[in-house]
Amino acid sequence: MVELTAGEPTEVPFLGNLVDHEDWYWVFNEDGTGWEISIGEDEWGSYSDSTELTWSATDSSLFLILYNESIDSLFFAYSVVNDSLFLEGLYYPCGDVPIEECEIYDNDGGLSYLLLLEDMEDIYFMIDLVWRRDNGGDDFPECLTDCDGFEEWIDNSPGDNGTDFCNWLLDTIIPSGCGDDCQDDLEVMEVLDTFPPICEECLAAGDCDEVISDLWDDDEGEVTVDYNEGWNLVSLPVAVWDSTYSSIYPDAVPGTLYGFDGAYVPEAALENGDGYWLFFDAEGSTDVSGNPIDQVPIFLSEGWNLMGSLSSVFESPSISDPGGIIVPGTIYGYNGAYYNADAIDPGKGYWVNASADGQVTLNSDGTARIKPFVDRTADANVIRFNGMPLYFGVTIPENELQSYELPPRPPAGASDVRFKGNIRIGGENSEIEVMSPHETIAISYDVVLDAGEYMHWVLGTGSGEEYILEQNGEITVPTEDTFTLERKAIIPIAYTLHQNYPNPFNPITSLRYDLPEQAQVMLTVYDLMGREVTQLVNTVQEAGFRLVQWNATDSFGKPVSAGVYLYQIRAGEFVQTRKMVLLK
Repeated sequence: MVELTAGEPTEVPFLGNLVDHEDWYWVFNEDGTGWEISIGEDEWGSYSDSTELTWSATDSSLFLILYNESIDSLFFAYSVVNDSLFLEGLYYPCGDVPIEECEIYDNDGGLSYLLLLEDMEDIYFMIDLVWRRDNGGDDFPECLTDCDGFEEWIDNSPGDNGTDFCNWLLDTIIPSGCGDDCQDDLEVMEVLDTFPPICEECLAAGDCDEVISDLWDDDEGEVTVDYNEGWNLVSLPVAVWDSTYSSIYPDAVPGTLYGFDGAYVPEAALENGDGYWLFFDAEGSTDVSGNPIDQVPIFLSEGWNLMGSLSSVFESPSISDPGGIIVPGTIYGYNGAYYNADAIDPGKGYWVNASADGQVTLNSDGTARIKPFVDRTADANVIRFNGMPLYFGVTIPENELQSYELPPRPPAGASDVRFKGNIRIGGENSEIEVMSPHETIAISYDVVLDAGEYMHWVLGTGSGEEYILEQNGEITVPTEDTFTLERKAIIPIAYTLHQNYPNPFNPITSLRYDLPEQAQVMLTVYDLMGREVTQLVNTVQEAGFRLVQWNATDSFGKPVSAGVYLYQIRAGEFVQTRKMVLLK
């Protein structure tokens, strides 16, 4: 690894991947001055200059490009001048380039910034003016003048050593072994406004293979992103050079940016298309400036993924999902609790569940569509924990259950509620798992689907308290990690024999009674003379609400005559008698 030290000459090794001739590279300072470096065919060379590679706080921004043919790692040198960080780089069409957090070194009044890039795949970087000149020729490649749409780009190109930033990729620095796949990878550039399509005439000319980019303008667009106190799901809604979270979200708590790769992973910078957790001490907003993006491809792994946003709001069904891998109903935002997202807001992050590995594309034109989703919770009972909803009382078909799964829990200190099994809809006997930083929990409920006759929905706490949920209401309880929600019978508080129904009757009537505890029960019918007509119940019964019917026959099954009859219950020490009238 090469460090650039202020006030000292630096020797930089590099390897040119050349084709049967010697190439020349110009490396420019911000003020347009520079020098040329000659490299031979496929061999290591080095260059040092005690003047031109000297760094100090008063120097212009100097960009040095280093790479190796094996593509194991790539170094970019950056400088900090008057507290401004100039970021430049290269694009390789084959391989991903994750950016690791780096240090800024303070040496003798000068600052240098080193960035280590490893394991490269698809990512875009721009370079300060670098072009290939065959055998030291002075002319800017003429083939570019034949490329439709690039006339203005050419007009802004440098003259003698130049002062403007033109950015394009040379065939000599495409990694070996990529073959025809490179052209396929380069088509991804058409997704971003900043990257124009590749011109066939230019490709055919041979001297200027893959054109990368128009001129870069970090002030072309601005997006305002609001955030809440605590944990937020965020993203990068524009294309920028400095994507470190401290630059994009300067009020965020240091060290709290987390991506997701099967587990939460600390990150130093944001990438377009990805979502992240980030913590703020207070609510507020930030303005993010950069090149607007209206389309970006996202590679999803099977299971849960954190995705980002574009520069403008668009409806979540507008995500292009040609493979149908997004599980319907599983795009979630977070605003203190997870919610189903109907729209993708700039600067926000979102969870999405994929049924398989594959690529989707965020589009702002509204032409694409993902699978439609019919939410069966619309008519369900709902219970809210500090405003976070869960649903119960409806049955979900087995093949739709995945649509009601919830994303991974947020980081510690956030709020979350879910049924055990990471789902937002519960059954007749469910456990509820709660994350809350508060000492108490406000619980509200709306029960629109009855639990059934003699049945109730009962919320239980870990400390043993039980609350019957009927119609709608609110309760406040101490915070606990788990609750239970059950559909169960309610035990009566006293022995009771109810009036028969209907009364008068012919020929059948119903007799109801309540048992607050287990008891030996006898229910007998008498005539007005006190003679036993029939015995309807004579057994031990558990506590609960009971009902039996009498069809106006005696113990031998013969019909009885019309008149007034008595029915009596004996349960333990409890005895009660009532009258009923049979009509003929």
